[in-house]
Amino acid sequence: MTSKYCPKCGAKLAPGAKFCAKCGHPVKQEETNVVKKEPEDTKSVASSTDSTQNKYEGVNGWLLLYTIGLVAGIGFSIFNFISYVALALKFDVNAEGASVVIGIYLILGFGFAILLAIQSIALVQIIRRKKSAKIFVVISLVYGFLLYLADAGIAGWAYELAKETAPSDLYGGAGRAFFALAIWLPYFLVSKRVKQTLVK
Repeated sequence: MTSKYCPKCGAKLAPGAKFCAKCGHPVKQEETNVVKKEPEDTKSVASSTDSTQNKYEGVNGWLLLYTIGLVAGIGFSIFNFISYVALALKFDVNAEGASVVIGIYLILGFGFAILLAIQSIALVQIIRRKKSAKIFVVISLVYGFLLYLADAGIAGWAYELAKETAPSDLYGGAGRAFFALAIWLPYFLVSKRVKQTLVK
């Protein structure tokens, strides 16, 4: 004997039923002869899909690690900005080439102020889960690398002019910035977590 099911919701029908006890759909006699599989548990399918999406959603995992590094980067930018402004203010204006040196210090200080602004916007956008965060992260990574490279190059030139030996870690900042660029740029371009978190 075959079981009879409601053509609308798939619930099992009582023998001779004219209406479905579950959804109230009127049932014609010829429809009750149709054997229909009960629908899949759509709730469990939806919940498994949600759990997969939730797995990659939120500022967690590698995205959290980047965010912590971004906060540290903001700290370095503040430090470098203050340092260059202080160097410009302390420099002897009567020294040979003072205007050039003070100008370079102020340009580098201004450069770190711009980096600080970009990093701060990126941090706020990540916290607010905005799509535009990706753009600011990419800009901060590329600009940060170029700025640290320029910083090291100018410092090397200054040591050469002063006929002093440059420190061994002169390009350390540029190296760290390049390392960050090489890791985080691909991450922000392909990460599932980034795609599912930065959605607003």
